[in-house]
Amino acid sequence: ESWVTQLLTVTAFFCFACHVLLEFREIYVKFVSFRIWQYATSIFSMVDWANIIVQAIAWSYSFQIKSMISSFEMDESSYVLADPHATFRPFATDAEQEFKLLSVIDRV
Repeated sequence: ESWVTQLLTVTAFFCFACHVLLEFREIYVKFVSFRIWQYATSIFSMVDWANIIVQAIAWSYSFQIKSMISSFEMDESSYVLADPHATFRPFATDAEQEFKLLSVIDRV
């Protein structure tokens, strides 16, 4: 990954964390001022929590995909063709390596 991608990821996660903290602060303020019912019935609060839930699911999937991709290893010494000295044959592949690659692609 480039440093730009990493910087954008950290920035987006920081914004998400700030959003969650501000929502909890808003709940605390409404609770202390005895207006928790007003917060619970507000359409804006519901939209905020729906946004937080969708973002949390997206971050979860993102981390799962990133961990699957980073854990995938294909042996550099193994040849794609079953016989390294053979001329190109489209269907003569190493089944084990192909299965590993296709299983990662299928999960993503």
